[in-house]
Amino acid sequence: RPSLSQLLRLPTWHQQSASKTPTRYRNIRPTNMACITKEFGNDPLVYEGAPPAGYDDNAAIPFPEPGHVKGVSEDPEPQFDAAVHLALGDKPSLIKNLQSFGYSDEYVDTLPSPFGQTNLFRIMSDEGMRVLAQVLKRLERHAKVSPRIPKVLRGTYFRSKFVRDLCESPEMCAYLSDIAGVPLIPHPVCLQQGHTNFMPETPTIGADGKTPKKDVDKWHWDTTAFVMVLFCTPEDLYTGGKFQYFDGTKEEGNALLKAGKSLPEDRIRDVGVQRQGWGVFQQGCQVMHRAISAVGPERTTFVQSYVCPNVVKADACNYLALTYNSIDPLHVFLSEWARFRCWKAARRIELWADGQAQQEQRQQQQAVDSEQPEVAVATAPLTKACGDALARLAVAARTVPYTDDRGVLVEAIAHAAEPLATHFGIADFKGAKPGSIVDTVSKSNTKDSKPQALMVLLAELASAMNDITSLKGSTMVYF
Repeated sequence: RPSLSQLLRLPTWHQQSASKTPTRYRNIRPTNMACITKEFGNDPLVYEGAPPAGYDDNAAIPFPEPGHVKGVSEDPEPQFDAAVHLALGDKPSLIKNLQSFGYSDEYVDTLPSPFGQTNLFRIMSDEGMRVLAQVLKRLERHAKVSPRIPKVLRGTYFRSKFVRDLCESPEMCAYLSDIAGVPLIPHPVCLQQGHTNFMPETPTIGADGKTPKKDVDKWHWDTTAFVMVLFCTPEDLYTGGKFQYFDGTKEEGNALLKAGKSLPEDRIRDVGVQRQGWGVFQQGCQVMHRAISAVGPERTTFVQSYVCPNVVKADACNYLALTYNSIDPLHVFLSEWARFRCWKAARRIELWADGQAQQEQRQQQQAVDSEQPEVAVATAPLTKACGDALARLAVAARTVPYTDDRGVLVEAIAHAAEPLATHFGIADFKGAKPGSIVDTVSKSNTKDSKPQALMVLLAELASAMNDITSLKGSTMVYF
């Protein structure tokens, strides 16, 4: 009989090479971009045509081609071409693991990868850097002041097809996956892609009359797992502006800075000369880092975030307020959080199903070897509930509307989770408290097993609905 994975028409993700990005998850893209106009300036992208409807199991949903971008540029951007615009070569000469920062093996085992930090390596070709610098210069007027960063540009993914294709480059994903030792994809929250930091407009000058007091970015750790930081400005156009990281755990750094102390100077690392088109890669949610104050006409960095599809491992951020920076438009930010949590829930079902398929095969073989009747691992109702929930979650991850109507977003998540919630006897999933989910499922009258992975999935979705409903401000940590 067919395995559970076959019944759900699921590929076996874990059999793919770590250097290959799973095609099906490479492009989790918005499908109603035309409505993202409220906060992204007076010249929003306007797309002609519509993406295909439905959900394709085996391919990424194509992105609609942009029409005329009113007021941004009279000339179309060049088409991104990895062979022309990237200059990726050998691996960086230094790749530090997290244990070298002081993390225990037990803690690192909970994470997607033991990878920590690289030194500088070449990313963009001269032509690629010329085009990207031109695009960012054009978009700089949309930059804002955030509590953490004096001049930051969000939403480049929505404004530039060149940036979008760079962020989603399979060649870049494969290269960085090889460094991290696990498959990586562009972060499903598109606002986290192409984040750009500029030189502050009016840096406060220190007592010496030369050194600005205002850091380009404060000490922090990221709320996305893996980040590539690309230096976009010739190094001779500014002084200072060094990208630095703390050679210790984030818990140690947090304790010192929270107590009003400084991080030990002998454990603050510079990455060296920040040549234009070069960058660093790090598991940014585990490595505390900053960019110090700079003097000069410009200093720009482009930050691209990635995530590992193995969502069983610890997430970089589980709470919405921790990743909210107070300037992202809520009708985009809240919607993308809903999409991201639906994507993660879909991945949990798939990974669970893969494990079930392997367990079924083992038990079937044992039954054959011992001439015993076949033992079913999951009942038909649970299989159907998982399949129905997966289909809804996969669609929601791509089509939850961009809106600041929190009720609409909560309803979308609840609808996607309904097949599983109903199967486990959760009558009012929208009103369920995350902490009560496991207890409710444990007491349900279903005849099959109550997998921990599916309980966690429902608890995480309940937490996402609660986060969306209750968000009032940012609790992001920085110093």
